[in-house]
Amino acid sequence: MTFAEIVDAAHDHYLARLHAAVDDAHRAAPHARLVAEPAYRTGDGEIAHEGFFGAPLRQDLVVFAGDGVRSVEVPAGELASFAPAQFEWEGVQVTLGSFHWSDCRVSLAGVGQATAWRPLTAWYDAWFDAHDDHAPLKDGLRGAVHRLGDPRFSDGSCELHLDLGSAPAEAFEHLLDALARLSPTAITIGAT
Repeated sequence: MTFAEIVDAAHDHYLARLHAAVDDAHRAAPHARLVAEPAYRTGDGEIAHEGFFGAPLRQDLVVFAGDGVRSVEVPAGELASFAPAQFEWEGVQVTLGSFHWSDCRVSLAGVGQATAWRPLTAWYDAWFDAHDDHAPLKDGLRGAVHRLGDPRFSDGSCELHLDLGSAPAEAFEHLLDALARLSPTAITIGAT
């Protein structure tokens, strides 16, 4: 598979599951108010931030029915299996294997705790759209990423997990730009 085919397959698989979850919630509670991809908030209504990056988070779906509230997390589902693609991005060797859009595992060789993370956090902030400045997409989704997990450091490398939410495939290319600016010796994404 080509780079574009891999990215589009992961993106489209997750969006189909998210749309199905919205449809299921509508059928189960037709009079409920559904909120797709809300940002987590503190008790005083401010955007909540957590973890190593102090990053905000989004939930897949929240259902308000009667006096109850239910959060819906869309399961990742089956992972397609194919031979990894290898290519160079901004001078860095990249291996791209099967991955879940909602749980994208990234390994960065040669990246440690002392790294200047600004390229990655700036990418995340731009695609998170904390204040919902961008209009919702035609399907009501935000076109936003959901989570930037805490890095795990081991043997001179770093592993991250990201939930790319309903962000378009273009966000993945911008992610690669940001990862390359962290100066890794190699980037591995997904199963290889």
